[in-house]
Amino acid sequence: MILAVPTCAPKRSIAVLPFDTLAHGRSGTYFADGVQDEILSNLAKVSQLKVISRTSVMTFRPGDNRNLRSIAESLGVANVVEGTVRRDGNRVRITIRLVDARTDKALWSERYDRDLKDIFAIQSEVAQIVASKLSARLSPKEKERIEEKPTDKLEAYDLYLRAKKLFVSVRVSMNLGNVEKPLVDAIDFLEQAVRLDPKFTLAYCASAQATCPRFAWYTQSVST
Repeated sequence: MILAVPTCAPKRSIAVLPFDTLAHGRSGTYFADGVQDEILSNLAKVSQLKVISRTSVMTFRPGDNRNLRSIAESLGVANVVEGTVRRDGNRVRITIRLVDARTDKALWSERYDRDLKDIFAIQSEVAQIVASKLSARLSPKEKERIEEKPTDKLEAYDLYLRAKKLFVSVRVSMNLGNVEKPLVDAIDFLEQAVRLDPKFTLAYCASAQATCPRFAWYTQSVST
């Protein structure tokens, strides 16, 4: 039986599903997750779109059995974005597909094969095209926010993405008590990132987030 997305799902509703990584050994998952998260965040800046949160979509990891219609139904959206990411040295290849889950029809697809330094431009371009395909108009302020680069230092950005991946793993295993090492490693990555770019605001914010659960873990350890 084929599940259909409810007709009540807003036409401009969308879920950006976790991207698949084509890196050997799947070691590039952190980078693929970073690309997906940035596109999701950019789309969330468009007021005319309803964008499902990262927390809600991350359970729908890439796989042969990922049914877009049933996923869209469970999330209450009309459209989904999926993609693949391959990073090879200073080159990055990203394939994007926007699908109308109500009809299972691809509304737009594109493959980007560019230098790694263009990663921010790619993420911005994808978000703006997706918004356009869904007939969402961006205000000048929204466009400016989407096109804003978080940092000019690619090495700092890579460290930031590695730290974010560790932070997510900590949230998953928090109840198991095995959080000390990944938190320490995440904080170390973020400290390196801000040394490379002292103006990297996102890295400062992530460092503050990572420090809080680490402190809580220490408090719990001491009390038990």
